Amino acid sequence: MNKLDSTTFRDDLDRDIVVIDIGCRWGFADAFIHDLDIFQLYGFDPDVDECARLEALYASERINIVPKGLGEREGVTKLYITKEPACSSLFEPIVILTQNFPGLGCAEKIGEKNIDLTTLDLWSAQEGIEFADHIKIDAQGSELSILKGSKNILNTTRTL
Repeated sequence: MNKLDSTTFRDDLDRDIVVIDIGCRWGFADAFIHDLDIFQLYGFDPDVDECARLEALYASERINIVPKGLGEREGVTKLYITKEPACSSLFEPIVILTQNFPGLGCAEKIGEKNIDLTTLDLWSAQEGIEFADHIKIDAQGSELSILKGSKNILNTTRTL
């Protein structure tokens, strides 16, 4: 991917471009990382260990990793842990599928744990984030719930 022309963005916006990556396991897109001078990145993942790994990997004030799940409400909820951590979800895997379709074996449940859940609207208000230019969501089936808890910030979002 080509490097972005940061001058154009600075002239047009006169501020950082805010990117929110919900389900940021494995990190951010290279285009954002290569132009950190114009981006402020926020990543969400309920896996505390993955968040610590990403914090250490990036070690940048322009990248913030938030070890929380997002949804329609605030509270504590259950996260179903799967063989492949990227398949972990707030929804319990369907056993008949994971046992009978080899391609879905990665989603076999191996455990569960309680996690903190918040809404994107509550989090952004608490952090003083008034807008999001781009939001990416990869949340293993929780996307609609996340969007329902993001009504205010979605009004400011350019791309989803």
